Amino acid sequence: AQKQLLVCHLPQILRLHLKRFRWSGRNHREKIGVHVNFDEILNMEPYCCRKSLKSLMADHFIYDLSAVVMHHGKGFGSGHYTAYCYNSDGGNSYESAGIGFI
Repeated sequence: AQKQLLVCHLPQILRLHLKRFRWSGRNHREKIGVHVNFDEILNMEPYCCRKSLKSLMADHFIYDLSAVVMHHGKGFGSGHYTAYCYNSDGGNSYESAGIGFI
């Protein structure tokens, strides 16, 4: 058996949230520390239902990466977040912790 989830309506802006914690024991969550690789361009066509494939033009399936938010810390209830964002107007990237352009 194979379980599959397909998207039928793509939004103009797509936000994905990867849940990086798992249950360990009955009432304890732990952070998943495996590195996640991803490209700067996401093609959603393989994840869309047939209705979307017929009604949308090819470029409507493409999303450009504009930001990544990372959690730093070991636990679910502690740590901090850093946002890495791309400015399409100036072509610069910047980091939210006050370091400046990267």
